[in-house]
Amino acid sequence: MNTEILDIFLKLNKSNKLAHFYLFKHTNKIDDLLLNIINIINNSSLKLIDNSFDNLSTNIFFIDGSKETIKKQNIQDVFYKSQFKNDTNLKNIILIKDIDNAAAITINGFLKFIEEPLENIIILATTKNINKILPTIISRAQIISVNLKNNPQNSFNDWTKDIKLDENQILLIKELIKKLENLLINSQLNLEFLISFLKDNLTSENKFLLDVLQKILLPDEILESNVKELNQIKKFILKKPKLLEKIILTLQLCITFSENISTINANFEIQKTAFLIKLRRIYE
Repeated sequence: MNTEILDIFLKLNKSNKLAHFYLFKHTNKIDDLLLNIINIINNSSLKLIDNSFDNLSTNIFFIDGSKETIKKQNIQDVFYKSQFKNDTNLKNIILIKDIDNAAAITINGFLKFIEEPLENIIILATTKNINKILPTIISRAQIISVNLKNNPQNSFNDWTKDIKLDENQILLIKELIKKLENLLINSQLNLEFLISFLKDNLTSENKFLLDVLQKILLPDEILESNVKELNQIKKFILKKPKLLEKIILTLQLCITFSENISTINANFEIQKTAFLIKLRRIYE
């Protein structure tokens, strides 16, 4: 797996198509992988001193969230320094370890930097818990999954055990998954089928469909799931990473819908209509 990732970076670097922001989702230690990627980007042969990225090179800016919470000032200082380090032969690389270990105010500050990227700066960030990261950050990143565990395939019933379901509800969920899968294959052809399904079946009595849709759309569920019914969705996203951005937007939309209908006197049908209109816009 790591060899494949390095091959990808070699090709991207050679063709001058490196992205501005990469988010590495991992379970095990990946320091060696990160060092190799840094060396590929700048055609260097750097080595870690005392197993630390501190003071690795003057064009490498390191923020370590593995030992303490990342503060807003850390982000501001590093990005400020990186903007004024102008060595035309080298990329300035900002490495953020465990970016999920940052307060919301810190992440909001980080968002401002990645919304207006500078050409000579590449950000490499890592996380062991992608669900703690704001969807707005995830949608702007190229997500790379590393060291995924090869767990045995889980049953659909195990996957849905935290949601109490009867047999008819499970059939509805499987149909929802199929409609979503078809949408990812061809959004122009299949969008209306999903919209029609949700219009008919997503009711105030069947709000569990919204809960399940959110569960399906969580990045961890999609990319690490070993549930047979989700395998096709997972394959599409791995082949076409840009799909993940639309899925993140859909997840945000579902969360907003859930929040809106939980408020006092909220009209479910009005909120559902607004939800479906916005969903259509994402995939049109």
